[in-house]
Amino acid sequence: MFDNLESPRFIFIDKIEGPQSMFLTWDFKFSLKSREFSIHGSSHLKFDDSNKINYHRDYWDVGEELLMHIPVIKKIYSMFRSKLAIH
Repeated sequence: MFDNLESPRFIFIDKIEGPQSMFLTWDFKFSLKSREFSIHGSSHLKFDDSNKINYHRDYWDVGEELLMHIPVIKKIYSMFRSKLAIH
């Protein structure tokens, strides 16, 4: 990821801390072929007794944050989403 993208960086927005866990919200910003992108997401971290991370899970909406920026896939994904929508 850091080899293929231009100026990749995480901007941390908020954190919620517990005794042995943390939840972070972030924006991952980067450029690709001179276009700017931003992916909003969050991470859940858990720590062991040595305060080292022993669990890490990221959450982000690949459809909204990535697929909707690719024209052909955007059309297909939008049709799929409209079929699943509750009216």
